Amino acid sequence: MKLNVRLDSFQSIAELIAGISQSAREAARDAARQVVAASGKRAKDRLRDPARPPRMGRGVYFRSIRTGADASRFPVVGSVNSTAPFAGVIEFGSMPHEIRARNGKALFWRGASAPVKKVNHPGTPAFRVLGEAAEEAAASLPALFKAAFRKIFK
Repeated sequence: MKLNVRLDSFQSIAELIAGISQSAREAARDAARQVVAASGKRAKDRLRDPARPPRMGRGVYFRSIRTGADASRFPVVGSVNSTAPFAGVIEFGSMPHEIRARNGKALFWRGASAPVKKVNHPGTPAFRVLGEAAEEAAASLPALFKAAFRKIFK
């Protein structure tokens, strides 16, 4: 099989380059959407995994994870986020701090010997659930882009 392309003018060359450029943008958008969706899936998979902390199953944090991609412009802007009030602590951790009972109440938890007025919390490690999920998914971007580009040009 032989394919001949004849470009008789600079206009023909410009149109060819513009078409390739537009196709490359479409491939990049498709690959970016796939990476964003994979980020959310990886984050939820990690939370379901009983062998990896923070082991939060299907709770509030799990249900609050959302992904989104604005592909109406280029470059594509994607996000993976959580609306849970404690999402920042899970992602970035917390320093050791003191927890005090409020309004004349006491603190008590299962296993405590008695109610107390204050507790010294040791802090929370950063679990980087969303960040690691996005980084892992982004590692597949070159392969996804190549596949999308091939699909457009086949």
